[in-house]
Amino acid sequence: MPTLGTAIQLEITYGVPCRLLFPGLYEKLGSQIRSKASQTSTLPTDFAERLNEASSDELYCAYRELLRFEPTSEEHSRQIRTHVVKLTRTLAHLS
Repeated sequence: MPTLGTAIQLEITYGVPCRLLFPGLYEKLGSQIRSKASQTSTLPTDFAERLNEASSDELYCAYRELLRFEPTSEEHSRQIRTHVVKLTRTLAHLS
């Protein structure tokens, strides 16, 4: 298992979050956290929702991640719009 520093370097190098680079470890730690969370009432009210969202089987989208952090800069908004247009055009050609 790589160190935290190495894991982050891999994330930066490949542009893929650590949770996707190390899915087994991510699931193991997520299970441990969910177990501990069910035994305490001192966590934020949206904690369970965040845990479920983080462990969903949705495909990773870096642009969706940008939207999660507000406020979105003008540059990020432009990048997201460009990406969505490209995806839409690609999907139109698949039909």
